[in-house]
Amino acid sequence: MQLTLVLLILLALTLRVLCIALYIILFPARNVPSPLRKAVTATSASLEPGLTDAERVEANEDYKAKMRRQFDVCLVGGAIATAAWTVLLVAPTEAKHVSGFTLGLLLAGAVALISGPILARYDGRHLTLLVREAAIYLGFTAIALSLCSATIDLGYRGWRIAAFVAAILLVLRDLIDSYQNMKAVKKLEIAPPPPAPPAPAVPVVMLMAFTLLGFVAGRWSPWKRGDHRS
Repeated sequence: MQLTLVLLILLALTLRVLCIALYIILFPARNVPSPLRKAVTATSASLEPGLTDAERVEANEDYKAKMRRQFDVCLVGGAIATAAWTVLLVAPTEAKHVSGFTLGLLLAGAVALISGPILARYDGRHLTLLVREAAIYLGFTAIALSLCSATIDLGYRGWRIAAFVAAILLVLRDLIDSYQNMKAVKKLEIAPPPPAPPAPAVPVVMLMAFTLLGFVAGRWSPWKRGDHRS
């Protein structure tokens, strides 16, 4: 069962990483200049289709507030998971009833939650939203799997089967959410900037006419004739 739990968490991790990679790949795929820089710095509001300038400003503030909430969730959840892991780690050997594998899953969840705000620090950017969201769901999925693993360590056969089924359902739900995120990423307004309008071309005939007119005016002007006679 431990191998199955490892495969489940790796599958969830793979889908989250693919979602972030798809977002970054879309910029060079759609011929955006400086694609990597644009992918890192683009805000969520600027990529949302069908918004006016005023709506984008309001949406940008909403996205920033959402990312600040993500920051709080990551730190609080990571701190609680770290505290729980520390208590179980320093417990006397005879009092321990969970396996090292369970502790490893709990630690992995804590690390995922804490690493989200560390890796993605700038509120408002879409890459920050994706990274923190991945950290939250992966972290809590790992913690939930550690609880399933603890139930398998401590429970009877019936509880073990129930915990195993719950673990599969948890990861399946996360996979569905990752797939929905990938569909949302494909709908983002990632497009190259519109081409600059061509410079107005001066008609060649008009240019030649004005040049000829200037030559004639300078050659046979009355002021020039008067000066010549005097």
